[in-house]
Amino acid sequence: MTQEPAPTTTASSDISTKLEHLFQVVRNPDGSRIKQSEVVARAAAVGVEFSEGYLSHLRTGRVKSPSFKAVEGLAAAFGVDIEYFAVVEPSGGVLQDAGVERTAYRLAGLPSEDLDVINDMITAFRARRNLPPASETKN
Repeated sequence: MTQEPAPTTTASSDISTKLEHLFQVVRNPDGSRIKQSEVVARAAAVGVEFSEGYLSHLRTGRVKSPSFKAVEGLAAAFGVDIEYFAVVEPSGGVLQDAGVERTAYRLAGLPSEDLDVINDMITAFRARRNLPPASETKN
């Protein structure tokens, strides 16, 4: 699979725009454009199952918020970093601290008791840095 370098994120948070960009720039080794069936197969090869219909809905914007697992499969299928699909704030600026989003992605799937421990640690770190409690920060 060959491709032009893809940016870490695009100017839009719209999944359909990002996917269309990838379908335009990502190429197979023979130079042909990647097909939806190939994306589905490549995602399945890394353990992420979704249908061509679901991918079509993502491309057309009918599905706006794919699961984290689906995003992992898409990133693997296109050979891009998962951060390519990072959320962009409505104001147009990328999240100020990309590490926050990356950390949130890594928390997906952990049991609630583990998340409670992590949240306690975050509270302690915020206090050490004299930051306001999370409940007082922007949601």
